[in-house]
Amino acid sequence: MVLSHIKIKRCIMTVQKEIIAFLTDKHNYESFDDVLIDRVKYLLYVLKEAEKDVVDNGIKESDRFGNTKANPSITIVKQTSDKLESLFMALGLTPRERNKLKLKALEISDGFDD
Repeated sequence: MVLSHIKIKRCIMTVQKEIIAFLTDKHNYESFDDVLIDRVKYLLYVLKEAEKDVVDNGIKESDRFGNTKANPSITIVKQTSDKLESLFMALGLTPRERNKLKLKALEISDGFDD
């Protein structure tokens, strides 16, 4: 599990560097963008943890009374994805560029390939 967290953090740092490099190449990087980029890093981590919870525990779970309900991590995935989309737009990243960064973030090993 520790190895998985190390891989997640390493990939998130790579995405951060790619965002900065992209914005710098476009002459659109300002130091205050770091606040947004830090938020992107945090949200990517939250997204990956929520996705892992859905994979590990499924989309439905039972409460202490045996009632079935949706896994709360599904809502977290949706809300986090929406927030990331907004941050990417605030950073001036086009949908194509955002998709490239999302694909890079999804390259994080889920532990099933090891």
